[in-house]
Amino acid sequence: MTNNNSWKSKISLFLFSQTVSTLGSFVVNFSILWYITLKYSSGTFITILVLCTFVPQILISLFAGVWADKYNKKFIIMLSDSFIALATFIIVIFFLAGNHSLYIMYAATIVRSIGSGIQTPAISAVIPEITPEDKLLKINGINNTLQSVVALLSPAIGGVILGSLGIIYSLMFDIVTAVIGVGILSFLKIPENQNKTEIHESGYSQLKSGLKYAKNNIAINRMLRFFTVIYILVTPIAFLYPLLIKRVFGDDIGKLTLTEVLWSIGMILGGLAVTFTKNVKNKIKLFLIVYFIIGIDFYILGLTRDFNVLLITLFLGGIFVIIGDTAEMTFIQENTDTEMMGRVFSMI
Repeated sequence: MTNNNSWKSKISLFLFSQTVSTLGSFVVNFSILWYITLKYSSGTFITILVLCTFVPQILISLFAGVWADKYNKKFIIMLSDSFIALATFIIVIFFLAGNHSLYIMYAATIVRSIGSGIQTPAISAVIPEITPEDKLLKINGINNTLQSVVALLSPAIGGVILGSLGIIYSLMFDIVTAVIGVGILSFLKIPENQNKTEIHESGYSQLKSGLKYAKNNIAINRMLRFFTVIYILVTPIAFLYPLLIKRVFGDDIGKLTLTEVLWSIGMILGGLAVTFTKNVKNKIKLFLIVYFIIGIDFYILGLTRDFNVLLITLFLGGIFVIIGDTAEMTFIQENTDTEMMGRVFSMI
């Protein structure tokens, strides 16, 4: 931490490796979704795909947080990334052999979901270990900006590759990005877990201690409760606003695409705003103001019958959602003991 260039180089390479890896995963996620949509045109098949994508990740996350606190985080990230790439490679082999069974895609999606569930808490726990505390807000802002850029680029890249080259090349893209990400990460030295007293405890015992820690840490307890409510209120909007657009403004794929693009651009600008802002000491006040503004913004989103107003509300929503998420993540990182970081982020 005393060497200025050392931590900057380390966090830069770490974020770059994870951004490249995430880009490949997002491209494959879009490609599989669109492939099933175009080939089968079945809402049931898409629903099953969504369940295969999220349910395994939810179930594995709490235990993944225990593993992130117990074992080498760098090794966990590399192993899970390789695990995801291997599942993708198996789909490629089956497709090259002429077997395009939907069940193979579902099975591989479940495996990829498990890998993501293991990887995500470890990534969130690594960032505060290699970043000075007074720079966390800025680094989280940069990370969220990069994720927003990925969210903007991946549908376009996935569409181009799937449309011009086919599903196999879309899948291969993920394998290539995983190799790059793992390769870069393998050269980085990331501190191992300092607390060795829990190494021999069972995973279930550590899980209980993590839940107890979150309950007894007043700041973390209240934050988890607050954001449970926030996510319950916000998540339906994420799934239902395309339906709102279709019912109010018509069945136009161009309008849906435009809303996605403006939302992503808003998130990028929100991430940049946080990146170039000095460290905010009162983060609770910041995200309370931000989520109050988001509440008003989404209220207008539900009322408006003017498409231009809808685009503006989505653009502003993208900006403020990233600012709120970044403040939340930084607050949790600052108020959580290092040896509990993985478990706390797995609860989120």
